[in-house]
Amino acid sequence: MTATPNASPNSPGCCSSRSTTRKEADWEFHNPAYQSIIPKHLRWRSWAPDRKDGRSKTGEELLTFLNTELFPVLKSLPITASTPLSQSVVRAVFEDSNQYMKDGILIRQLVNLIDEIDFEDYTDRHAFGEIYETLLKELQSAGSSGEYYTPRAVTDFMIEMINPRLGETVADFAAGTAGFLTSTLKHLDEQVESVEDREAYRSSVYGIEKKPMPYLLA
Repeated sequence: MTATPNASPNSPGCCSSRSTTRKEADWEFHNPAYQSIIPKHLRWRSWAPDRKDGRSKTGEELLTFLNTELFPVLKSLPITASTPLSQSVVRAVFEDSNQYMKDGILIRQLVNLIDEIDFEDYTDRHAFGEIYETLLKELQSAGSSGEYYTPRAVTDFMIEMINPRLGETVADFAAGTAGFLTSTLKHLDEQVESVEDREAYRSSVYGIEKKPMPYLLA
């Protein structure tokens, strides 16, 4: 995975928007009654994918869309005390996000790069965690905000030593971007041999994360 030149670390909105879409796809699949809090035209799949038909937003059009539509709307999504966390977290993430990039062409390159990430792929999941760690370091907020990224080799080794089995539950109460839980799922996936095993696999991990951005990425 490569980084796009001049992609501002102060512009996490594209990453969080892509993550939101992936999470919503999961919620919609498992709960047909799920309703997205994001207006349809602002969902990632409605504007971000480059279908190579000449209609994808880029340049000044994309820049205007982000600055005057996407960010303002997501920052002010209507929420109440009864709004589910799966919906309120979207506003919580974007309330602290700002769009500082000035080149719509570079933004299109960044969007295309993010759109290629396969969140079902183990390697891509960890790579995304590494991207987030890089943003934290460049913003000089990792240590002061109490966020520390654990390298993939370390999480894999620790889970290998713990050696969880299907039917057990692994919990991480400060999950961050879910590096330990991702390593756990990779470890347990090798034990799946039946439909029953797959059901047990799906309930094998539990995580808590207080901060909206890493929660959404996880």
